[in-house]
Amino acid sequence: MRMRLVAWLAMVGLVLGCLPAATALAAGLQLQVNVTGVAGAPLSGARVELIAPGVGTVAAAGTDASGRASLHITAPAAVYWLRVWGTGYSTVDRPWVPAADGPGLTVEMTPLTGTLTGLVSDHLGVPVAGARISAWRTGFGLAAEAETGPEGIYTLRGLPAPGPYQIQVTARGYRPYAALAVSITAGEEKRSDLTLQPAQATVAGEVANVRTGAGLAGARVELLRKGWGILAAATTAADGSFALSAPAVDSPDYQVRVWAADHFLAVSDPFALAPGARKDFTGTDRLTVRPVRGSIWGRLSNDTGEPMADVPVELQLQGVGTVARTRTDSTGFFTFDQVDAGTYRVRTYPGTYIGSGWAPSDSAWVAVNQGGSRYVEITGLRYERKFYSTGAVAGTVTDPAGQPLAGARVTLSRGDDPAAFTAVTDAEGRYHVGNVDANRPKDARPAGMGYVIQVEAEGFWPSDQPAQGTATAAFVDVTQGHVTQADFTLRPRNGAVVGLVQDDQRRPLGRARVTLYREGSGVVAEMEAAADGDFRFDRLPAPLQGGYVVVAERAGYFPGSVTTAQDIAAAPGSTARVTLRLQPAAARLHGRVADSRGLPVPAATVKVLNAADGRTWETTADANGWYALDRLPAGPGDSLLVRTGTGAEETATAAEGALTLAGVRARTVNLAPARTGDVGGVVYGPDGAVAAGVVVELWHEGAVQATDRSRTQADGSYRFSNLVPGDRYTVVAGGPGVIPSGLAPGEATVTSLLRVLSGQEVRADRRLSNAPAAEQAP
Repeated sequence: MRMRLVAWLAMVGLVLGCLPAATALAAGLQLQVNVTGVAGAPLSGARVELIAPGVGTVAAAGTDASGRASLHITAPAAVYWLRVWGTGYSTVDRPWVPAADGPGLTVEMTPLTGTLTGLVSDHLGVPVAGARISAWRTGFGLAAEAETGPEGIYTLRGLPAPGPYQIQVTARGYRPYAALAVSITAGEEKRSDLTLQPAQATVAGEVANVRTGAGLAGARVELLRKGWGILAAATTAADGSFALSAPAVDSPDYQVRVWAADHFLAVSDPFALAPGARKDFTGTDRLTVRPVRGSIWGRLSNDTGEPMADVPVELQLQGVGTVARTRTDSTGFFTFDQVDAGTYRVRTYPGTYIGSGWAPSDSAWVAVNQGGSRYVEITGLRYERKFYSTGAVAGTVTDPAGQPLAGARVTLSRGDDPAAFTAVTDAEGRYHVGNVDANRPKDARPAGMGYVIQVEAEGFWPSDQPAQGTATAAFVDVTQGHVTQADFTLRPRNGAVVGLVQDDQRRPLGRARVTLYREGSGVVAEMEAAADGDFRFDRLPAPLQGGYVVVAERAGYFPGSVTTAQDIAAAPGSTARVTLRLQPAAARLHGRVADSRGLPVPAATVKVLNAADGRTWETTADANGWYALDRLPAGPGDSLLVRTGTGAEETATAAEGALTLAGVRARTVNLAPARTGDVGGVVYGPDGAVAAGVVVELWHEGAVQATDRSRTQADGSYRFSNLVPGDRYTVVAGGPGVIPSGLAPGEATVTSLLRVLSGQEVRADRRLSNAPAAEQAP
């Protein structure tokens, strides 16, 4: 630019050489300047300076309401330089030749900045109030910030133009927005409407008893996500209602699980969640739980209808055996509470009653639904002993896996003889009872009453239900001269659940807390996993209905769990094996802060914002620019914003924008903030010597007053630091008895505006000129 000015002034000199006494003509002149802004409107408050080449500022004035400024010129010159400053406008520099241009000029100002405005709304089109909008100028840092009002409108003014900007939006409860690139033109008011997606979705509804339809209070509702475990949990209110929040997910990876005392576990079908959506479990879709246990009750009477008191009564589960015992009361009634769903019969053993023999008497098989109640009526059966020589009974006793049970006691009883014949199984689980009184003749015609065969073994439910052919028979008949086969499968009373706790990389996770829940009952046992992640629960009561659920927890991880009780409801007495894999709930963010030249930026502040819940984390980079932030949320759907804060040596910048740490242990994000720049130099006096104590002002383009002020040191030096790179400034030195000067030593023309460079110092020396004697203080 300076070369263009010199060439232009040389041409002007040739013209003025033809004009006699040009210098004399300039003396005592008035210059009227009309300054206009946008659309030609008068610009008031602008600063107009007239600079004499080689001298400095010889006249200055501000424009009035009509945009006019009058300058009285006392320093004669053939050519002047006119500089006009306006708030928010680019500085205008132009020459003024009095002889050629005359006493009046009009200066049109060009806006220095642009404006960005628009509407911030959510995915439903509802305005979002209180959203924070930030405009980051590429390579220079944060340019402007604003908040949306009640109507969701934002306005960012004073954006330096031209220039590309990245727009970031953060609002509590919404995913951060950091993807829009906007180009701003000087003087433009650009509109950009933005849509935010909710950070969370809602899962809500109610839990009810399937039989009564009433809401169930105090039930635990858990939200499970495939591959993650338990993300959220709540307890139902008095009316059975609940509400949970969760990140949105496109695939059907969510399920809701309900725990309620004395009820079976309930698990919903898998479902997806759209951003901001609400998954409703209400009305016909509400979550219902079935009571685990019901009851069977009834009355035992003799053949004349009289009650039979104090008689032993057994409750037998079909396919299992005897699961409970009681006795009739004085009125012949009996009750079995806490009965799991299944098919049952009631067997009574009257034995000798009022001097007459009575045989074991059974009810019919009845089905008990969850929480249901069944009544049975039993009439005692008189014992009629019939004898047809002898026969034999033989068979095997095994567990559900088909393994033989040695040492099981087998008892045959008939009528009022409670233990007529007995045997014990051998190592192969076999037994044989010979010389048994036959109740059926060789020709197999119906005859007397058969036998009850009761099998008992330690750790197993007793059973009198043969496994082959006679599962529902009341009695086992022994045929004269024959061997009757009766095989039994006993269901163990206890089992085991063993497993392994791993992290997301399938490595053993020791010291995790493992809790075993029994469906319908709550916590059964808990333990700490070993160093290799192993856990084991032994001698667990084998539930007749339902099963167990295992949950593993460790600090820094999401709880891991099997989804349903059936996942580990293996055959009773067997060992159920479970592997629980825990996802990390926290992650580490680290990296290096370096400028555009790759040099470290020490002590830079790195800030992370989670817009979903408003939490923030920050740290300071070390001397080499390295930073690290630990324990950042690493759950699915968490979105963060990373910023490098304003420090003494750098300008703020948005380095990464939105990011997700889901399923990662650590992530590297290197940050590159723009370094601030400096303007400095030396001021020389009229005699060429360094000038100490001189006032030096820094003028920023677009301002009509000095931005900063300083004084020179003893060696005449000055410095203005931490200036925004890319912006333009000028330096003016002055003081008593001298003309304010923006000129460098030896310059004959005005110095153009200085552009600050990132991380560098721009040199701007200044030379003072003596003021005319008339202007000096007396």
